[in-house]
Amino acid sequence: MAVKRKVVAAGVAASVVVGAGAGVAATKIANSPSEESKAIVNDAAKNLGVEPSKLSAAIKKALEDRVDAAVAAGRLTKQQGQAL
Repeated sequence: MAVKRKVVAAGVAASVVVGAGAGVAATKIANSPSEESKAIVNDAAKNLGVEPSKLSAAIKKALEDRVDAAVAAGRLTKQQGQAL
């Protein structure tokens, strides 16, 4: 269970990249959290000189790779990996 928490924590940390500041920004701006998350991805992508869809896809792929690595290392079962 502790390993699953670590993997979920890694996912949450990566999600921060996607949704960082949404709660704080939502109190200052009338946008929804999903709109704020999209704005953050768009801004980060612009700063990196890439398309927002490519940045989002890269983050998603990195999370999937980390879960796959945890399954391969035996830290998660295949079923836990699929659930994540």
